[in-house]
Amino acid sequence: MLNFSAMNLPPADLSFLQERFGELAAEVGEAWESSPHSGEEMDTPRLLGQAMSQLIDMLEPETQGDTSEAAEINTLGEYGLQLIEDLSQLAMGLEQASLAAEIEQLSLPYALWIARHGGEIKHLAPVLNAVAHFANQTAHPQHMTDLYTQCCELIDATS
Repeated sequence: MLNFSAMNLPPADLSFLQERFGELAAEVGEAWESSPHSGEEMDTPRLLGQAMSQLIDMLEPETQGDTSEAAEINTLGEYGLQLIEDLSQLAMGLEQASLAAEIEQLSLPYALWIARHGGEIKHLAPVLNAVAHFANQTAHPQHMTDLYTQCCELIDATS
């Protein structure tokens, strides 16, 4: 399990996001299995993990040939942020607050990826919560400078 509490900002890398989201979805799935929801037909954590994996496969530059239109990045970007928020809310509903927070922290690198690929970010709440988390975890000036730079990128990409 990766721990970003030492203010190591996660990379805005799709491969990292795909792997980490899958790991966190599996952890939520374990909590789901031991909850009263386990008897329900839909395995929501697994479905969210699969949806994010498919989304990231669609976003990979190799599969797109760098011809993505801004509208497509906007739509897919918003969908990804919603998947992150849905998994986080599911973890919170399963009384897994620290896991929910860890999931929400993925909003920052995902939003940075959107911004760096010409997308527009409209849903800021989980991203701002992630920024606040990382800001609260450091007192080192260089780390704060890095976070500030990333915030400027996000501001430029907001609607």
